[in-house]
Amino acid sequence: MPAREGDFRGRWSLFLFILAAIGVLCGYVLLRLAAWWLARRLGLLAWLGIVMGGFVVLLLGVVLYRRWAWWALSRWAERDGWTRTTGRRDWPWTSMEPGVPAPVVQVALSKSVDGFSVTVGEVTWASGGMLDVAGSARGHGFFAVLRLPHRYSRLGVRRKLHEQIVEPSGIPENEQPENPPGLVTNAAAQAHDPGRDEFDRQYWTICADADMALNHVGADIKAAHLARSLPDWMLVEDELYVVARTLRPLTPSAATDITRQVRRIADLLALTRD
Repeated sequence: MPAREGDFRGRWSLFLFILAAIGVLCGYVLLRLAAWWLARRLGLLAWLGIVMGGFVVLLLGVVLYRRWAWWALSRWAERDGWTRTTGRRDWPWTSMEPGVPAPVVQVALSKSVDGFSVTVGEVTWASGGMLDVAGSARGHGFFAVLRLPHRYSRLGVRRKLHEQIVEPSGIPENEQPENPPGLVTNAAAQAHDPGRDEFDRQYWTICADADMALNHVGADIKAAHLARSLPDWMLVEDELYVVARTLRPLTPSAATDITRQVRRIADLLALTRD
């Protein structure tokens, strides 16, 4: 990107950030003034009653929305040939970190898509439970798992956190040993080395076999990641999976989208043609 264009985008981003901060501050002041005016006009008890009633209505709306989303998902799954998966425990993201509880799959649906078994669903994890694809913080999101006809060594791509350069093992880069046992990543070079390409500056490539990473993580999938059109992903033996962090419940459109994404990743990795 030309220097002038980068400077322009940087100034524009700073301007939007300042504008958003001013908007948040003004909104906060207006809410405080409105609360003070209502308390003066209605009395403190009446004002507290309105506030509590608003929270109850909000919580009720959230519950009703989740119930509607589950009803819509169930009807869509039945019409589209998905079956509910129950009782599975050996998910590909099973954590090996001591003391970290396993992620909880709230709903899982399976179907054969273009000859490949695909499972989509909703998952919640504790801190450290999704290090490979979701960082160290706890969270909730959608997932998709695609089963492949062959087994492969461990391989994945995860976007780097700008707040702190963190290895997939969860240890800050400056505390990492020179060669983490059983793991090769593109963090072997410095994250901000100007000689590295843009993909290596923005993403971790996690692999147990460097040759496999070179053979499968090619220019097309790198370009798709840099265009922000693909989520982070991980390949574990014969299963390729993605996890998208979100607070929303799984909907038919979200399930369709994450299925398309995991299929596209498998195609870009040339795993569906082996």
